[in-house]
Amino acid sequence: MCTTNVADITRNKIQEWYYHLKFVNSQHFEIDFALSHLERVVVPAFLGVRAARIEDEIPRVLNQKIQRLQEEVIKVNSKLEKCEECGRSSTKSGFMEDCLNTASRLKWKYASDGLFFTDHQTIPQND
Repeated sequence: MCTTNVADITRNKIQEWYYHLKFVNSQHFEIDFALSHLERVVVPAFLGVRAARIEDEIPRVLNQKIQRLQEEVIKVNSKLEKCEECGRSSTKSGFMEDCLNTASRLKWKYASDGLFFTDHQTIPQND
């Protein structure tokens, strides 16, 4: 404890000190003052430092996430604008119009419809 700054205390360090002090105390050494200091001063100081770090860290992390999401929204909006602009400015070629009409007409049919027979022909029956 003598060489550790309060800001550098970790949970593991507190546990280590506690177990060592409890062991020395179990050997009938009079170190209640040290255990009391650990419990009344060191642990609350550790918790205070940790709470202060958390109070600073959580908003910082959330603000970073917000910034990344805002940047992503800007990128996606830019792509959307380009897509909409492309859709507005380009006139569809005759081929594209034919493809769209065909797609619209055949959307819910099987891909194999009309492969062997046209839509108006009937399948020959074996008599």
